[in-house]
Amino acid sequence: MTWPVYSFHSFHLKYHHLNFSSFTDHTIKTTKFGVVLFCFTDYMEGNCGATFYMNKNNIHAVRLKASPWSSYRPDMDCLLIFETVPPERLHVVFLRLKIEFEPKCDNDFLSIYDGNSTLANGIPGLPKNICGNWKPNGAFASSGSSISVLFKSDSYQNDDGFDLVITSFHDGPCREHEFECSGKRCIDKELKCDGLDNCGDKSDECDIPTEAILGIIFGIVFVAGFAVVVVSFIRTRTETKKEKKKSLKLSFKESVTGSVNSGHMFERSDSLFPEDDWQHRHTTVSLKKSTAAENHCV
Repeated sequence: MTWPVYSFHSFHLKYHHLNFSSFTDHTIKTTKFGVVLFCFTDYMEGNCGATFYMNKNNIHAVRLKASPWSSYRPDMDCLLIFETVPPERLHVVFLRLKIEFEPKCDNDFLSIYDGNSTLANGIPGLPKNICGNWKPNGAFASSGSSISVLFKSDSYQNDDGFDLVITSFHDGPCREHEFECSGKRCIDKELKCDGLDNCGDKSDECDIPTEAILGIIFGIVFVAGFAVVVVSFIRTRTETKKEKKKSLKLSFKESVTGSVNSGHMFERSDSLFPEDDWQHRHTTVSLKKSTAAENHCV
């Protein structure tokens, strides 16, 4: 089982001695042989002049950055050497690059040499000085068991720097405890699916894990179920309000109809104006008017 350890001082392997001197993250595995360090992150700043011995110290990959801060410091002139055990070799994969650009790349730049000194030739496939934001793609391999990484900066402008992975490998056939990259290079199998492109072609990295897929599906189902409950609640509440309004209207209508039928609404008082009496008085008034008219004509 592997797990990351954060805020841990660097396993700074300087000439076989552990120097706990800078910030780093580690991937550690516990086996029957004890604690094995498979990959860790370290920084140029604070480690200048160091030599890192890989594989011999159960380190199979190093993630190297210019600085632990948001930008590298000015006036850096820093050299690190990485060595592995022959016939193993080292290859470099760039994850990110942001170094102050200048056409000749002679102000701030990164150089990687194919050997244990700056007198060696550059790593095949890479320019002598590297700067700007262009990230070289692929895995750039040494011809032997060591490389030298040089970083320089001036005093004018500082950028984020770089983020790269240096991995120990050998050409196939691969052994049981190793993973075979698409390019037939063999790396330690514990580097598989570690979130870093140790092969340079991403063949060692995994798709979304099954646990993550199940988690996503569960999340979608939960959200969908919650949405259905909310919609059903709103719909039920709306229908209840409509039913209440309909019931009130019906009750009011029945009340009005009952009042009209019982003669209690908008009716004449029969006690004051009985129908027969009203007709009798109307007839009497009509006769009186007719008699007066006849007398007038005479």
